[in-house]
Amino acid sequence: MVECSLAAKNDKKEIIELIDYVFSYDYEPHDFKSYLPKVYADEVDGLGAKHYIIKENGGIKAVVAIKEIDIVYCGLTLKAGGVGSVAVHPDSRGKGYMSALMEFAIEDARKNGLQILFLSGKRQRYGYFGFENGGIVYNFTVSAANVKHALADVDVSGISYKEITNQMENEIKIACKLHNEQPCRVKRSEDEFLRIVNSWGDKPYAIYKNGKMIGYSVGILGELVLKDESDYAAVLKKMFEGLDKTTIPVGSFERGKIEFLSAFCEDYSIRHDKKLCVLDWKSVLSVLLTLKSKTVRLTDGEAAFNIDGECIGISVKNNNVTVVDIDETVTATALSHNSAQRMFFELDGLLGGKFGNWFPLPFYVDHADTF
Repeated sequence: MVECSLAAKNDKKEIIELIDYVFSYDYEPHDFKSYLPKVYADEVDGLGAKHYIIKENGGIKAVVAIKEIDIVYCGLTLKAGGVGSVAVHPDSRGKGYMSALMEFAIEDARKNGLQILFLSGKRQRYGYFGFENGGIVYNFTVSAANVKHALADVDVSGISYKEITNQMENEIKIACKLHNEQPCRVKRSEDEFLRIVNSWGDKPYAIYKNGKMIGYSVGILGELVLKDESDYAAVLKKMFEGLDKTTIPVGSFERGKIEFLSAFCEDYSIRHDKKLCVLDWKSVLSVLLTLKSKTVRLTDGEAAFNIDGECIGISVKNNNVTVVDIDETVTATALSHNSAQRMFFELDGLLGGKFGNWFPLPFYVDHADTF
């Protein structure tokens, strides 16, 4: 029988050694301390996420991790978990360790009140555990020629930027405050902020106007947050200096950026953001439909769904959303867990047209908040 358990603080060194080895063995050299300082840096007390492990002869042979976060969408909070560091030692594969750990971790997340999980990975691999494509991100391809011609009259004098280091306490404080003032964001503490925005090899930059900090960026034009959006064009033009082309990701709820970039970008694409697994349908549908109603006027209507025995009723009237539990005797559209996720988050709901413009639902987290 496979025995899964929750890792302890003193397992940190062995876990890092395992995931470094496995990911280097399967892909390319990895160093998770530098890739994910928010979880594995030495200054993090123990592990910065829950790690579920399987041991053989006293040594850790498999691991799955979940980092719990709070996502705020227009005043409503989703308790979410980023799944990562999924690894099985090559010598222990074929024994069902990954399946056992994924099921154990998901059940623990459910017991602890998480409402949705997300990850990056192969669709069919994680589809067995209830994950499907979901979320919406706009990727704008911007070239030097686009900037040169479309922003020719934009004045960049006074705009400057520099990398934020751990000695720059004031810049860290301002950047964290700006981030947490956004209507849609993952909650970040000031203590964790720099480690979070240094994840995945990115570097954070403080942005100044006439010597005064007006915003920050994670990477060049990645997660770009400004006190005043009217400075967006000047900051984009300044930070683009020396670049030939870049891709700028934008959440579907960032309507101002979408309208601005679509007017002059070379190209754009709309794709799913992550693989998602919903644990609490009522909460997730309520929050994400309400979020969508802030950018699109939703079609009036009512619908009932039976998702593997969980019965949910949705009503939209005058762009107000109500999601409630309903009696299982009510006539409802029957869906499996995975087919429900395809209905609500993918093209199934859009192409069907049965529920107006309710679906697909928006979901987006900045790259720095992924795991």
